[in-house]
Amino acid sequence: MPHYRSHKNQKLYATHTKKAKSLGACNFCSPDLGKDQVVSVHKHFRIIRNIFPYNKWDSRVVTDHVMLVPIVHTEDLSALGDDASIEFVKIISSYELNGYNIYARSPKSGMKSVPHQHTHLIKNDGKQYNAVIHLEKPYVSITF
Repeated sequence: MPHYRSHKNQKLYATHTKKAKSLGACNFCSPDLGKDQVVSVHKHFRIIRNIFPYNKWDSRVVTDHVMLVPIVHTEDLSALGDDASIEFVKIISSYELNGYNIYARSPKSGMKSVPHQHTHLIKNDGKQYNAVIHLEKPYVSITF
């Protein structure tokens, strides 16, 4: 079980994504990006709180879920310049040293809901569940 949002978060996320797509807006380029959502700003990137965070990651409870997002609209990492690439590695390295998992989908992934490149930085509590049962519909998740 790689990752899952709570039913409530998934429902809010689906509504938000559908609205953004209908407006032709990029969630990460939007001026609606809340100030309380921004954790830090670097020369080429922002670290932002995921407003629809995963609740579980690798069969563990997620304790923090932020995203590393290029400030300039970029659809894939190959479009980053040398300075931005170096900054990217430095940032994810510092999060990795602090126990965060690093996750991003490729631009061609059918599961990617926002075309703006973003890398999830996910920290969990380290305690593995004994058993997890997850059904896609009716979105029931039982954890032991």
